[in-house]
Amino acid sequence: MLDQNCLDDQKVLEAFNDVPGDYSSRQARYLLQSLKPPQRYDDASEAQDVLQKAWQILSNVSVRDDEQLRLQCILQFMAMQYELTIDHLRVTAEQVLQSINTLRCSYQNSRLYFFFLAQCHIARQPVNGRQIHREQVQECLQSFPEGSRLRHALGRWFEQCSSAANITDSLLVKRVSAVTSGSDNSDGYKDFVVQQETSVAIAAGAVQTRTYLPKEWIATGGPETPNHQIPQLNALTLKTLEIIQEINGANNDPAILITGSYSRFLQNLCPVFNDIDIICTTEASARALFDTLQSLNTDRDFEIPKNTTIRLIPGCPAIKLPNAYNIELEYGDLGARAMGIQVSVDARVIHDNAERLAVHVPGVERPVWYLSFAEETRLLNDTLEHLAENLDALTGQLQEGTVCDLPRTILFNFPQSPDERIYGLLMRALLSLNKAWQFIVLHFEQKKGNPDCLTDQLQQEQQRLRVLSANLQTKLHSHVYRDAFEHRVNDWLTTTHHVNDYEIKRKDFVKALLAMMHPE
Repeated sequence: MLDQNCLDDQKVLEAFNDVPGDYSSRQARYLLQSLKPPQRYDDASEAQDVLQKAWQILSNVSVRDDEQLRLQCILQFMAMQYELTIDHLRVTAEQVLQSINTLRCSYQNSRLYFFFLAQCHIARQPVNGRQIHREQVQECLQSFPEGSRLRHALGRWFEQCSSAANITDSLLVKRVSAVTSGSDNSDGYKDFVVQQETSVAIAAGAVQTRTYLPKEWIATGGPETPNHQIPQLNALTLKTLEIIQEINGANNDPAILITGSYSRFLQNLCPVFNDIDIICTTEASARALFDTLQSLNTDRDFEIPKNTTIRLIPGCPAIKLPNAYNIELEYGDLGARAMGIQVSVDARVIHDNAERLAVHVPGVERPVWYLSFAEETRLLNDTLEHLAENLDALTGQLQEGTVCDLPRTILFNFPQSPDERIYGLLMRALLSLNKAWQFIVLHFEQKKGNPDCLTDQLQQEQQRLRVLSANLQTKLHSHVYRDAFEHRVNDWLTTTHHVNDYEIKRKDFVKALLAMMHPE
């Protein structure tokens, strides 16, 4: 990240070409760092293009050295993991293993083989029709010198990752079994649980939330969750929470707050939450966080490659969508995701009028400050109110040719006409409405689970949330472009060929959003 502007891949690659010598490995590594699994807002073709470009760079080298061959193995693994293609062909785990086995013997290549086995075991990815068992990974680990720092670091990483995966799987089995008794779409629900506790409508057809959430979950916050199952936070997460509190300690008011939703996880009110979710009140506090997190790349496990990437997710003041950043720390040769942080920069957070709340997290010295659920709901309500009041005016401006960059619009990220910009506006409004419905469910859970926690502000914001959600839905239903928008989206749904899990889930999510255009 440079001054919040994203580097243009092509310009970077051309800069390498201006220097004498063979920089194909560095070009491929640069593209590898930008290669990420497509999110539900993204077009999967972007990741596909990056992967294919990196593969083509390495393929054009007449005689490839060990580093270039190793990079090709990594690209094959990424293609398999993200369900992308190389030269229009799917890549199997067997092909990845075959490529790894052709590499010359070295500690670096042995480490690559170890990460391949470990990640296939954790992801339950079969190889040659058989699951990779824990014993196979441990046997591979024994091939490294006993007592070496590398063996110790690899063993510790594997124990932490496999333990975390087992805990998550056990929680998913309990919660999915409770929900899928009346639904055929367990994969969609599992995706919802893994991504985030509040992502209700990502499951296929989960627009009518009460149809898909059993009464015992809505009433209690989930099937029986023993009190002794405290959140399992790894050392990296604890270190990050400590860093955030150190930055807060340098300010009169906490400048970085975890969201109310993530604080529910820290307080054991929900069992699964993938990323640290925070709100920065200023760009300066966000930059201080980014600068400090770079130090996590230089800890004692230097034998294992690490990479921290920070990506700007542009906001839009016209619809009160704040700038956001996605931070990911990857571990190992194959880019295993060690930690993710979702950062919003929102100056609307007013500390003077908001209750200062903190939660004690074992392993973190200072109290962890968080935004109250009432304040978080207030921010959402302000956005809903703004959209409902300005939807027609914004539509008129876009009709007249006003260029307004509306990010994260799923199908209309690259609009080619005023109509497509308006469709993007409607998609953004639906995404805000979707988040509102998620919050309504969470408020209902909280009220049933602990009615004494309702403050006056929380009750007021709950009432506003329901009214404003209904208002926005009515505005969308009566919008002058509704029919054209639905026709365009339905055309995409019926004509686009969806070939992998990501695209299928993305399609289901779009269907769920489209159904929100129609009040019950």
